[in-house]
Amino acid sequence: MCCNQTDTHINDRTDKSFHTNRPYIFNIFAMSLSRSDVQLIASLAHLEVDEEMLDVYAAELSNIMEMVSEMQEVDTDAIEPMPHPQDIELRLRSDDVTEPEQRDELQEIAPQTSDGLYLVPKVLE
Repeated sequence: MCCNQTDTHINDRTDKSFHTNRPYIFNIFAMSLSRSDVQLIASLAHLEVDEEMLDVYAAELSNIMEMVSEMQEVDTDAIEPMPHPQDIELRLRSDDVTEPEQRDELQEIAPQTSDGLYLVPKVLE
């Protein structure tokens, strides 16, 4: 889903005073979902949902959206992004060549090659 500032559907559901350095799309998480919203989501996801479960799913999804909205309110500007949730350093092996060069031998047995490349049949038009 793409969001831009001229999209009135998205802007109607957002508060522009939220965080000025974040896209407006994040504010839609504060809304609660109705039965028809759940039906639409299920239809778009090609899911079959029982009619009697629509209210339950709407409440559960609304709770999730509310939790995401609360998380969006946390100021994370001073927090440096982490490559891993734990402060660990991964052991990396050295980037050494371990296999012998076999390009010429492998290309000799290939059905078609050109300038060192393997030629394959076109499968998509």
